[in-house]
Amino acid sequence: GDHGTILTIFHRDPHGGWRDARDYTDSSIRSGYFCGYDAHGNLFVDGAPKSKRAFGLAELKRHATSLTDVSVTQTITAPGQVQWDGQYVAIGDTGVTPSEIYRFAVSGSTATMTGSTILNGTKSVRQFWIDGTRVVGPDYDAGAGIFKYPAGGSAITQIMSVHGYGAAVSTASSSSRK
Repeated sequence: GDHGTILTIFHRDPHGGWRDARDYTDSSIRSGYFCGYDAHGNLFVDGAPKSKRAFGLAELKRHATSLTDVSVTQTITAPGQVQWDGQYVAIGDTGVTPSEIYRFAVSGSTATMTGSTILNGTKSVRQFWIDGTRVVGPDYDAGAGIFKYPAGGSAITQIMSVHGYGAAVSTASSSSRK
């Protein structure tokens, strides 16, 4: 069939190397975009579906050998970051202006929206990073903002000199740098 790889998972061996790469396909998603684990070791991946819809979501349950399609109760125009926020699976919509992050409770094969975070003043936040009560949102090629999470609204801080695509937050303290 026409089932391309949308996800590859590597396992780390005890010596620090990587082994046993395993590819996963999904019959309804033609290409994977972003993925993230929840607190239980389940992996969620979003992407472009093979149908005319603009968004697809699949889950690789912990210890499972295949992906399961997850129906989503909210229309998402274009796939964005997928991240566990401590309570919900947060998924970005990069196809709306301003960019928006939706929070989903997942039960079985259904993701039910429980709330949303609007990042005012943004055009295309693709790979955000949630850090507790803050979310860092690089606006594609237009600077980055730090917003309240899950409240959203206008940026608390803006870093206009950064023109990026994605963000990650380090847990290291600045005093530990050498």
